[in-house]
Amino acid sequence: MINRDTMLKQTFYLLRKNPFITVISVAGTAVAIMMIMVILMVEMIKTIPIAPENNRDKTLYIRSEMYKNKSSTNCGLVSYKHYNDYLRYLENAKLKTLLTKGQEIIKTSSGSKRMECTCSYCDDNYWKFISFDFVEGTHFNREDFAAGLNKAVISQKLSEELYGKKSAVGKTFILNNKKYSVVGIVENISPIFPYAYSDIWIPYTSSFNYEKMGYSLLLLMDSKKDKALLTQEVREIEQKFTTIHEGELLTYLGPYSQREQVHNKWNNSPTKITMETIKLSVILFFLFLIPALNLSGFNLSRIKKRTEEIGIRKAFGATKRSIIRQMLQENLITTLIGGVLGLLLSYIALYFLRNHLFIGLPADAVIPLNAIVSPYIFLVVFLACILLSVISTIVPALRAAKFTIAESIRS
Repeated sequence: MINRDTMLKQTFYLLRKNPFITVISVAGTAVAIMMIMVILMVEMIKTIPIAPENNRDKTLYIRSEMYKNKSSTNCGLVSYKHYNDYLRYLENAKLKTLLTKGQEIIKTSSGSKRMECTCSYCDDNYWKFISFDFVEGTHFNREDFAAGLNKAVISQKLSEELYGKKSAVGKTFILNNKKYSVVGIVENISPIFPYAYSDIWIPYTSSFNYEKMGYSLLLLMDSKKDKALLTQEVREIEQKFTTIHEGELLTYLGPYSQREQVHNKWNNSPTKITMETIKLSVILFFLFLIPALNLSGFNLSRIKKRTEEIGIRKAFGATKRSIIRQMLQENLITTLIGGVLGLLLSYIALYFLRNHLFIGLPADAVIPLNAIVSPYIFLVVFLACILLSVISTIVPALRAAKFTIAESIRS
């Protein structure tokens, strides 16, 4: 049995001895890992719990409703009236929050600065769904919301644009002909977090027409098991509405999980495997298979050159299992080198292609480091390297190990 230090020395010796095959193997692994990681990172950034949207795994979404009567059909955001009459009484939701956004023109009280900003109209529960880092001050509370006070939380970027380096807390600005007082400043949020991103957050009760506005409804659960109960409650609400309002139909599209609402599952029929999951699985399968087959050819060429060595090792008592294990271990080192390079390339590709990978992302948008550097990412890279190494090595290793001592030495 070759000890670990000897195996490492032999592996690096073989890498130097066959530079062309080494470069091709490492480059092939790196490109394969890069493509796989870009796809997976985009998927993970959109779906897994990441600060500030770190409650994604326990949040359900109802983003729209369809109302139909004998003469017309209307589709849109959740109406405040329907929420107030029905959805606010959902018993299996730990917390509920309404949120809507719009592009608004704001200006400083003096009128010296004027700009267009993204404004979020929300309630006091919203701050329990999203984990913001406050630079200064705090958010408006339940009493502020209930009273419809003109209080606002703004981003650090907007604070600097409006007031420079001075503290913005306590200062005012004009929005919709109303004077709002700044009570808190939060760190800038990337647009890749659609429910957290904004420039301004204000109580929707401070708007004179909030009862006529449409909203997205977010429902926080104690656990994922509550989804079935919440879904059943929503279906019962729809039936109750139809019973009370004869000839009218109300349908909510949802409640959806984070993954479902990201992939626009615009129906309420239960499906175990969505089309998006199938597409992703097929793409990943071929991204593994094609480079694995190519690398397998290179590994076969490399192993053929070592058949005499393998025959001598067998003559000294090496078993088929030990030979296969050594080859897998040697190839895993090469694959891990390619995997690390591929991971670095995937970060570069994600940065330069972010506007194509995330539709609607502003050109100057930044992907936060915590979204791409995480234990999930490194675990996926490691598992991908192992899988790619095994697939590309197992066939050549089995072929080499089955030769007899005489056949190995003679070849």
